[in-house]
Amino acid sequence: MFAGATFLVDKDERAHMFRDEARADEQSFPLVAPLEDAQTTEFDGDYDVFGDGSVTILATPGHTPGHTSLLVNLKNSGPVLLTGDHYHLLESREKRIVPVFNTDEEETRRSMDRFEALATETGARVVVQHALEDLETMPKAPGYLD
Repeated sequence: MFAGATFLVDKDERAHMFRDEARADEQSFPLVAPLEDAQTTEFDGDYDVFGDGSVTILATPGHTPGHTSLLVNLKNSGPVLLTGDHYHLLESREKRIVPVFNTDEEETRRSMDRFEALATETGARVVVQHALEDLETMPKAPGYLD
């Protein structure tokens, strides 16, 4: 669907995606395999997508080695933090629950600390993308946050 787009990816995440064990997964690997040869921008740590602070990919390892979350600074709505797979449920955030399938529990907890500090520091609206409760608070297309 996005074959012409540039793939922005943390270097550790890319390595994890294309490791031998991942290639052996006959169900999941075909879904990501086309990205291996896509036009790619790899980064290490946080990445300011446009160079102006409006969209920053945040290093939040733990779920996977190069997992990232997203900070979007909107003109009218202000900062919004998208969790990605950092949290799967609202309860996970409230109770600091680490799923058993995460690749590194200690890294996950460090990322939780960093994420929560940033949320507090910026006053960002946090959207747990797997939580229906959070998704229901978002504007419906063609509406949007600005």
